Amino acid sequence: MTIDSNQATVRRYWRAFNAHDLSVWDELCSPIFTNHDPGLSQAVENIHDTKKHVFAVMLNAFPDLASTEQDLISQDDKVVTRRLFSGTHHGEFMGIESSGRQVSFCGIFIDRFDNGLIE
Repeated sequence: MTIDSNQATVRRYWRAFNAHDLSVWDELCSPIFTNHDPGLSQAVENIHDTKKHVFAVMLNAFPDLASTEQDLISQDDKVVTRRLFSGTHHGEFMGIESSGRQVSFCGIFIDRFDNGLIE
């Protein structure tokens, strides 16, 4: 696949996240997709468990959570994205009770592609 198609796939992945419609991730991610999120106690080794984690933790705590692309850099089979997340803290998150406050935080994501799918 090309760098342009990989970038388009990553952008579609994040549009689905912002729409809170993670069913699209099944089309975009390899069955061996692994989430190495530092907030997890261990790597999550398939897309279905990753989706459960996102919905169960992030979207329960921040039901209006959305992200914006800050940077997108590609080379060979990798796409690196820096995103700004924002939402309202309406549920428990990492032991912190709901505050009702707006929060924002950044994240950097390194996606590797194989046969057009995010691994």
